[in-house]
Amino acid sequence: MNEGNTTRWGFVHQNNEYRRSSGFLKFSKPFGDAFTLDIDGYVTDRDDRTKYGSGTPGAIVIMSNFAVQDSSRGLNSRLTWGDSHLNMVTGLEYTHVQATYKNLMSTGAPEYDQGWNSWALHGTGSYTRGRLTVVPGIRMDLTGIAGDNLSYTLGSSYVLDQNTTFRAYAAQGFTPMAPHTQSGGPQKLKTIQGG
Repeated sequence: MNEGNTTRWGFVHQNNEYRRSSGFLKFSKPFGDAFTLDIDGYVTDRDDRTKYGSGTPGAIVIMSNFAVQDSSRGLNSRLTWGDSHLNMVTGLEYTHVQATYKNLMSTGAPEYDQGWNSWALHGTGSYTRGRLTVVPGIRMDLTGIAGDNLSYTLGSSYVLDQNTTFRAYAAQGFTPMAPHTQSGGPQKLKTIQGG
């Protein structure tokens, strides 16, 4: 809602200040016919403002001005090896995040003000023999705020004919936590699919 819609009820809610900036860098280098190294870097920044006030048209008093500010810096690297029958991808990821939520018109402490580093190691593969393809994967996340979490996947497909393919997939993972969440830990997720 904007001021024109709410002042007749005695309050104002404005959230019309949004700032976003980001930058990305990508590097890819093949080594012979079998290996490829990919490195991706990024930076992101966000600054959102929401104001609350009260009064009548022409006599509005702003009572609070909340700011959500966060920034992230990251680097992802992947090494790919193999061909269409047998291949493997291993990777390392690093992220630094700083997040703040505060009332700019208050002298009190922010609702939250946190910074953390997270790391991840992962590997996936694919093996094809005839009509059967098997795709395993594993990932270890050191989240910096929600402990260490192990995720894994196992998928397979079988081509019966040019019009029919059977697929199966099973995985375990977790939901990432919001920066202001202090307890409870991440939720574990499991899925099994077939068709």
